[in-house]
Amino acid sequence: FKAEYEQNQPRSLTQLTKRMSDEIKRKMLHFDDLPHHDTLKWLTDTEIRKEGDLINNVLDKAKGLERLRQLDTETYTKRLEETKNLKHTLSKQGIEAEIYGQPKPSVFALVLQTLGLLLSAPVALYGWLNSVIPYSIPFYVTKKLKDKQFSSAIRLVLYALITFPFVWLIQWGIVLGFTDLKTSALYALSLPFTGYFAHRWARWWSETVQLWKLRS
Repeated sequence: FKAEYEQNQPRSLTQLTKRMSDEIKRKMLHFDDLPHHDTLKWLTDTEIRKEGDLINNVLDKAKGLERLRQLDTETYTKRLEETKNLKHTLSKQGIEAEIYGQPKPSVFALVLQTLGLLLSAPVALYGWLNSVIPYSIPFYVTKKLKDKQFSSAIRLVLYALITFPFVWLIQWGIVLGFTDLKTSALYALSLPFTGYFAHRWARWWSETVQLWKLRS
């Protein structure tokens, strides 16, 4: 590429841009069957936690479904109808596609996972109590937005620049007022770690509950 670039920069840049565009398109998930988009997306989501490369697993699933649609419309339609019913049933139970599709742990492993979460619950509760206010404020702010697609981006900005720094600073000041500098410094250091742990713990707990439901 370097030799080509030195000979003809505009053409080399055009070829590079096209090559990058083609590579990105090959990695994009796209469904031609728009009326069944949600069902197809649910089916590909079941591949997220399976062994192997995530992107390849999802794309291979999508390509397989598209081939089935072109070669055997009747089987394709039947499968989508069965998937739609399954999706509806699992959604009512709060079970996500990626949890349904992942390899199921043994009962023993699931029991250990549950016990670990219960034992670590006090740390998660501490993190939640110290983070619930700065975490909740951006959700109230973005509720009023007309363009909902910007909600996540705006919340991230509010988290990083406003709510967490300022609310945690206020909380640190309160603790400093009732304790000493060393204790308040330890408290301040604990905030980001326990806050993140509480966020992850909530997700781990949700996944564990879903796995128990699948076993019931």
